[in-house]
Amino acid sequence: MGLGFAVPVHVQGRASIADLFKPGKRCGIYVLHCSGSEYYAGKAIDVTRRYTQHRANHSDIEWISFREVQKDAHRVEEPRVIDALEAAGFLLRNIQYTSFPTVATDLDTIIPQEEQTRWLDDPAHNDLSGSRATSPDLSRKYLKKYQKLVGMPHSDEIIGVMRKYVRVGIPAPLRTELSFWCCSCLPPYGGGITLYSRINIYLPEVFTVGVENGIPFYSWHLAASPLSESRTRMWKKMLKRHRATYTEHQYKSGGPDQLHVKMTGSADSALAFLDEPSIVRAIRRFNLGLMRKGPSLNSLSHAMPLADRLLEP
Repeated sequence: MGLGFAVPVHVQGRASIADLFKPGKRCGIYVLHCSGSEYYAGKAIDVTRRYTQHRANHSDIEWISFREVQKDAHRVEEPRVIDALEAAGFLLRNIQYTSFPTVATDLDTIIPQEEQTRWLDDPAHNDLSGSRATSPDLSRKYLKKYQKLVGMPHSDEIIGVMRKYVRVGIPAPLRTELSFWCCSCLPPYGGGITLYSRINIYLPEVFTVGVENGIPFYSWHLAASPLSESRTRMWKKMLKRHRATYTEHQYKSGGPDQLHVKMTGSADSALAFLDEPSIVRAIRRFNLGLMRKGPSLNSLSHAMPLADRLLEP
């Protein structure tokens, strides 16, 4: 498979691979070749011990590839190898460091994969079917914060942008609310910035809104790959037209296929930004990939009264 790995070794059915790797030569990066042409890549100080641990979750390991790497370097090499394998089209069982898991996930139980594909491919397709989750406790807990939010400057226009973001950027938002995405209300922050809300999927925030020096701002994390063809002159013109800037800031849990865009000022510019088909595709690619990684890890911070406003007809 390249990447400097030695020839794969057949290990199917083996309880241990201690005889295959000499002591002192066991620290490095490994790739497990499983049935169905699926793979798992990782790092290990002792690959023989790590193999034994993996057999509890991956009973169908058939081969193993290994490359010895010094301990101080294998933390850097692990995401690099995962990124390269994902880019080459390998079906990875990894969650961390990947951008878009392709194996079966919890999300598939409520949104079939063919529906996910349609939503991903067609920026005009929105699915508001299904019913919402209810949580009297979260409604009570965040009511006062929400009441404070709606009395703050620019709240109506900022919530208006959030409403549109939820509709164009989150798959089946009614069905996936709480379990796969959540929104905060006035989360704490310093440095002269007042955060109004964050929308989180899996772990990272994907959309952040607030006020800085009295001016509203909008901050997106989105996938870079759908913009690869337009990240040159056309992409820069689009950003300039919407008075937005981008950075290479990334959240580790989001994988390598991401970039960060920030915009300040008028809500009209933010709404127009969300009308760009290429932007919608990039937002959807990033958000769906995160949902496929796993359920929301911030559900206890979900401000239900704000979500009521975002999801009302």
